[in-house]
Amino acid sequence: MKYNFKNVTSLLPILKWGTKYDRNWLKPDIIAGITLGAFTIPEAIAYASLVGLPPETGLYAAMIGLGVYLLFGTSKQLSMGPTSDVAILVGSTIGGLALSSFTEYAALAAVTAILTGVIALIARILKMGFLVKVISKPVLKGFLAGVGFYIAVSQLPKLFGIHGASGGFFDRIFFIVSNFYQFNLPSFLIGMGGIIFLLIIRYRFKKVPGALLLIVFSIILMSVTNLTDMGVTVLGQISAQLPTFGVPNIATDISTVIPLAFACFLITYVEGMGLARMFSVKHHDPIDPDQELVALGTCNIAAGLSQGFPIGASMSRSLENDESGAKTPFAGAISALIILIVILYLSGWLFNLPQPILASIVLVAIIGLVDYKDLLRIYRLNKREFYIAIITFLSVLTLGILQGILIGIIIAFIDLLERIYNPKIVVLGRIPHSEKFSDLERHPENKQIPGILVVRVDGYHIFASAENIKESIMSLIENQDSKVDLLILDFKSSPIIDVTGADMLKELCEEIISEGIEVKIAHASGQVRDFIRNAGFENYFEHLKPNTHIHEIIEEFKNKNNR
Repeated sequence: MKYNFKNVTSLLPILKWGTKYDRNWLKPDIIAGITLGAFTIPEAIAYASLVGLPPETGLYAAMIGLGVYLLFGTSKQLSMGPTSDVAILVGSTIGGLALSSFTEYAALAAVTAILTGVIALIARILKMGFLVKVISKPVLKGFLAGVGFYIAVSQLPKLFGIHGASGGFFDRIFFIVSNFYQFNLPSFLIGMGGIIFLLIIRYRFKKVPGALLLIVFSIILMSVTNLTDMGVTVLGQISAQLPTFGVPNIATDISTVIPLAFACFLITYVEGMGLARMFSVKHHDPIDPDQELVALGTCNIAAGLSQGFPIGASMSRSLENDESGAKTPFAGAISALIILIVILYLSGWLFNLPQPILASIVLVAIIGLVDYKDLLRIYRLNKREFYIAIITFLSVLTLGILQGILIGIIIAFIDLLERIYNPKIVVLGRIPHSEKFSDLERHPENKQIPGILVVRVDGYHIFASAENIKESIMSLIENQDSKVDLLILDFKSSPIIDVTGADMLKELCEEIISEGIEVKIAHASGQVRDFIRNAGFENYFEHLKPNTHIHEIIEEFKNKNNR
């Protein structure tokens, strides 16, 4: 019985932390929940517009995400709900499909959320949490920067009062330029006023829910003026009903959105785990990456079944939740309750919310997506990875959001394969007044011992690199100033060898032994030693011992030859 209860508590972490809930946590959780709700409502409405869905769907997704994460999540600070990058990814991808009606469009967005959740649960069953590392940091930074520019351009028509823009990044720019005669000054002034207001709040009054205050002020402004007659568009009617739960009825082949769902899963899991780990280190609270897959999966399935769209952990709202003093995921439940109250009793009041204000909320919210400081840091550390980030960025803008992230992942893998294929082959020399050896190229003061070549391969001896390693070592032997009598292979940086690598090593030994050169191995790991023994060519090295050092091999070789 104890074992079964342990399984249940691991699946439902609320049963673990809920039973230990301290009454002193209630007040900070309530305050954080109310604050988080105030930040979530305007963003959820704005991000629904990025998907191309009615505003209530954003509220549904936020409410459901927060409520479900309460049950399944392991991080006390993560705020689950709509995010800008996933919203624009879904909207731009589904928007590019030839669909018969808006009903089918909305259903396909909900199906994408369900598929995203299913993929997350399958990843949990198969213990594939390592997929969090599929998207490298340069790819993610380039993707987010591209998404930031893409979203900004998608919001400019609302800011300028221009109607009818659609298509990709450059299509929208061309449309704005071609139709700039539609420019509406009142819309622009309201939107710019909203941006300035939000920036002042963000940098001077961080604890104030600026977006909520902006919504209130702008609705009052629209209600007491005739700005609608001057061309300022408003949000319009929001459903005051709870979502209806059920599997979306769709005639379109859902295989068209499987790549989209997989991309949504990768992005949300990478971003969510990054945030969760940051909070875990900060507060010394453990998190369970596998359980976070369950949480992400159930949240997205629930969002899809309630007419929503794919969701994930929001960086801005999670940080706000943490700064507001949230102690447990119960703060998210309070936020969900706030959203529920808005849906049932205050949705009609949002009718006069100006569209330029929604644009200003989105534009300010995405400022952090373009992390130019980190991009410059990547440039200083590794220009190759910086170029990968830039290629991903440009691919997002030119080819589309989904295609951009996929191209970034592919290029990063090609770069990885190229590094594996071309490992660095290092010639080692003895450090003066020492028995240690290090890279001769980096330390020219090191000394090579005549007749002895010490080589280290900084990489794995596997199928992708085997032939290259062999050719490089043979070339080094041929280009030495004096005849090589002893070749020492330092395996300190090569802990893994496979069948192809072992065969290559055997061929290398046969060739150079036939030329009268002895071969020895230093610092071989247990896996390497076992592989050589099992492959049947241990006799080439006389004996394999753990922790065999280079200077010991050289002394043994000298003593043998002196005799």
